[in-house]
Amino acid sequence: MRRLLAVLLLLSFFCQAYVTAGQSIALDHAGGFQAAHAEMHLEREAHHHDEEGLAHQDNSQDSIQHILADASGAVALFQFPQPLFHFGRSSAPAVTAESAGPPPYLDGLRRPPRLIS
Repeated sequence: MRRLLAVLLLLSFFCQAYVTAGQSIALDHAGGFQAAHAEMHLEREAHHHDEEGLAHQDNSQDSIQHILADASGAVALFQFPQPLFHFGRSSAPAVTAESAGPPPYLDGLRRPPRLIS
């Protein structure tokens, strides 16, 4: 059983190395454009593609939509500005129907401890 597990682990290591090498070879094979394009996406630089497939960097709506299309900037969608100061009146504390809880301190001893002699 241990040998089978060791063989499976070695096989998975080789498969993982093969897949990782295949990704870098595919990037290199596609040329410098793909590498530059992947770098633009990783750095979240706004760009879009025209009909010929060339990338143009600008701040147009097409560029922003292209960056957000792969959800690399999805975190930016959830970052809402928070006001630093709250100028409104504070709300009253909520009233609960529950009774007050037990006191935080235990009752004292009911009888003095016995001396063991």
